[in-house]
Amino acid sequence: MSIALGLTVWSGLALAQVPADLPPPKVTYPAVATLGAGQPPAPSVDEPTSVAPILESDSPFTMPTRHRPLRSNGTERNWPEIWGYTGSRFIAYGEKMAPNGVPYDPYFSMDLDLNIGLLPEREFYLYSSNTFWAQRPGVGITNPAQGRLDFSKRQIDLNVGAAWNFASMHELRVFGYSSNNLNRGLTLSRPEGYKDGIGIEDRWYLKWTDIYDVGRMSFLSLGYMPTKRVQGEDGMDFKPSFFGRAFLVYEFTPRWYAYGDNQFIMERPVTNRLWFLDYGTAIRPFDRYTGLEFRVGCETNWDVKVHRARPLIYTTCRIVF
Repeated sequence: MSIALGLTVWSGLALAQVPADLPPPKVTYPAVATLGAGQPPAPSVDEPTSVAPILESDSPFTMPTRHRPLRSNGTERNWPEIWGYTGSRFIAYGEKMAPNGVPYDPYFSMDLDLNIGLLPEREFYLYSSNTFWAQRPGVGITNPAQGRLDFSKRQIDLNVGAAWNFASMHELRVFGYSSNNLNRGLTLSRPEGYKDGIGIEDRWYLKWTDIYDVGRMSFLSLGYMPTKRVQGEDGMDFKPSFFGRAFLVYEFTPRWYAYGDNQFIMERPVTNRLWFLDYGTAIRPFDRYTGLEFRVGCETNWDVKVHRARPLIYTTCRIVF
């Protein structure tokens, strides 16, 4: 008896500690028009959701804000924002013109595209696009004792500049370029031969999946190079003027896409001269390593004036960051 009485008192005290002013669950009913005739409305209780809201932004890049500060591996980007890619390209077939006007057979190239954001969401950033070219081994080029695995340092191309997203999807770029001949010229011991200059460019971005994934952003551009010279495919250089570019991407799946890069450079004042065409396909096959990419394509340098084209067939392994 005393035990039952004690349990009753304890239960009453426990119930007394529950706040009396807790609001009842909110019950909502679907519209009557969606119900069948004669069926009573079924109540449903609102429950909290874990879906993050999509925030609005004044940026011309209209992707949801919660996706912009993320890298391809899902980690957040901190200031300064850094993005780009690095990789190596193996040349299976083709010939390339060096800055000193002498063609050679490239073996492979090493590429680095580095971007440093000084303002968020690519509003203003610095960029550098660099390519190192190696030449295939041969008589008088490499040490015969090294065999077919040897290579010769041949060329390095540099492109450094700043970009400003000044209006809508338009981006203004100012850059300096340099194409350097590393170890071939009139002397066997000193690097000789290079081409350099400056340029200004307006880019109009068309489509993208991620504004930090530069290899998948379609755009059109038009610009002008007011100084210095560019190497032609006939071995002779010329003064450049206007140039343009159309980089287009078509996605088959989120991990597999095709790309086409079309560029032209006019000879001063406005003569059609050089075209650079690069077409291929890219795939990112691994769930765990989403930034690992493989490419197969063909890059062609075409000199319209002398009717000479030099295609390069290549495979690429690239890391996107």
